[in-house]
Amino acid sequence: MMTFVIHESENIPAKIREGDTVLAAALRGKIALDSSCTEGSCGSCRVQVIRSTGELEPAHEVEVDTCRERGFGKDERLACQMVACEGLVVKVPDYGSST
Repeated sequence: MMTFVIHESENIPAKIREGDTVLAAALRGKIALDSSCTEGSCGSCRVQVIRSTGELEPAHEVEVDTCRERGFGKDERLACQMVACEGLVVKVPDYGSST
């Protein structure tokens, strides 16, 4: 089980399957998460890692390059490239916010 934080106040648990990406878990759980390419090149599926009780796999070269090009923070990852793990908590961007 992992958790998606929406708008700072709503926590939505999501079941994960072995090998799931965070994006796959979000889609299966009907959690609104922008995604344009699913290949790690557009950067639209950005999430912020809040915490993880499991071991996160390191970012692959494509994800590292995209995050660097887009100026992501060190705790931000691409949901389409990041493998979900038990205890993972990620914050979904507020797409309606101007901040």
